[in-house]
Amino acid sequence: MEQENTKNSRENGIKNNLLIKSKKELKGITLIALVITIIVLLILAGVSIATLTGENGILTKANEAKTKTEKAGAYEQVQVEVLGSMGADGTIDLEELNNNLKNNIPGLTYNGKPITAKSEDGQLEEGEENRIETLPAIVTLYGYSIVINADGNVEEIPKEIADIIANPKEYYGKKVINYNTSDKTNTYRIFYVDKAGDFGEPNTIYLKADYSSQKHSLTQYELYDKENTKVREMNPDWAKVDKKSSEWNYNEKAAAYLCSPVNATNKASTSLPWKNYYDEDAAEYVIGGPSVEMYVKSYNEAYKGETLESGEKTPYTLGANYRNTETPGYIYTVNGSKSGTSDYITANDTLDCTKFNSMYCGKDCLKATSALQWWLASPSAGNINDNGNGCLCFVDCYNARLDYGGYSAVRAVSPLVSLKSNFIPQVEEEKE
Repeated sequence: MEQENTKNSRENGIKNNLLIKSKKELKGITLIALVITIIVLLILAGVSIATLTGENGILTKANEAKTKTEKAGAYEQVQVEVLGSMGADGTIDLEELNNNLKNNIPGLTYNGKPITAKSEDGQLEEGEENRIETLPAIVTLYGYSIVINADGNVEEIPKEIADIIANPKEYYGKKVINYNTSDKTNTYRIFYVDKAGDFGEPNTIYLKADYSSQKHSLTQYELYDKENTKVREMNPDWAKVDKKSSEWNYNEKAAAYLCSPVNATNKASTSLPWKNYYDEDAAEYVIGGPSVEMYVKSYNEAYKGETLESGEKTPYTLGANYRNTETPGYIYTVNGSKSGTSDYITANDTLDCTKFNSMYCGKDCLKATSALQWWLASPSAGNINDNGNGCLCFVDCYNARLDYGGYSAVRAVSPLVSLKSNFIPQVEEEKE
C-alpha cells in the first residue's frame, strides 16, 4: 500500500512538472507569436502608407487625377465660351467673348482682374475698364493660365511665362540666368514680348544679348540665308512693299544678312558671327540683332509712364517709319516729328541709358569708356554715298541716339534670341 502511494505521488509530481513546463513553453510561444504579429502588422502598415502616400501612391494619384480633371474643366469652359463667341465667318466677336466669359465663368480673370461687365444698354459697370481688346489674350481660371488665340483655339501656358507676357514691362532688362551657351561671357536680357505676333508667333518672348566689344562689317551680305532669313518678319512695314529679293538694294541685303538665323538645323555648319549665342534647349533661333521696328516698340512700351532724373524729364516716344524711295528704308521720329539734323538721325541724348539695366543704350551711355555702336537689323532710308553702298540703322550709344551708316563700317552686334514657347526664363534681380 505504501509502495503504491509512493508510486502515485511520483506520477503526480511528474505530471505537475510536465504541466508547469507546458505552461512555460506556451507562454514563450505566445510572446514570440505576439512579436511576430506586431512585426507583420508594422510591415503591412508601412506598405499601406507607401501605397497611400508614396510617389505612385493612391493619394498622390488621386490628387494628380483631380488636378488633371480640374485643368481639363478649366480649358473646356473657356473653349465653350470662345466657340460660342464665333460668328458665321469663323471670327471671334470680342464683345460677345467678353460678355460670355464674364457672365458664364465665375472666377475667371483677365490681367489679374475680373472682366468688366456691360449692362443691357451697353454701358460699362463703374470702375476701371478691363476687357479683352485683341487676340491672343491670356485669361486665368482655377490658377491655370489659358491663351485664347484669334483662330478660336485655347492652349495651356506655364504660369511663369504667362506672368511675363501679362506684365512685360516688369521684366524688360532683367537678366536671364538659365539661357546657356558655349560663350559664358554674354548676358541675356528680356527685350520684347510680342503679344500680337507682329514679328512671328504670338506671345513669343525675345532676349537681347548685351552688345559685345567685337565688331563686324556686313560686307558679306551676299551670304545671307536666302531661304530662312527673318528680314521680312522683323521689318513688317518694309515687307508690305513685297519686293523680290533680286530687287533688293545693298542695305536691304545687309539687313537680310543680320536677320539670317542660327537654329537647330544649321548650328553645326554655320559661320554666322552670332552662332555662339544659340542655346538649342531654349532658342528657336538667334539673329544678329533686333530690327528698328522691334527696338522702337520695346523702348516705347518700357518707358511709357516713366519719368527720368527725379521727374524733371519725360522719356521721348520713338518712331520708325518705312519710306519707299530710291533708297528704301526707315526714317526716325521723336514724339511724332523729325528730330536732329535729318530724318535718319535723332538728336543727341534722345535715348535713355539709366533704366532697365541700360539695355537700350549702355551703362551711362558708355560716355566713360569709348564710343560704341551696334547694328539694328533694318535698312535705313539714308544714303551717305558710302562708295555706292547702302546704309543700315544702328544705335549710337555714345551720343544716345538712333543713327544710320554704311554697312561696310565695323560695328558691334547685339544678337536677338527668339525663345521656344515652352522655355521658362529664370530672371535675376539686379540693381539699376
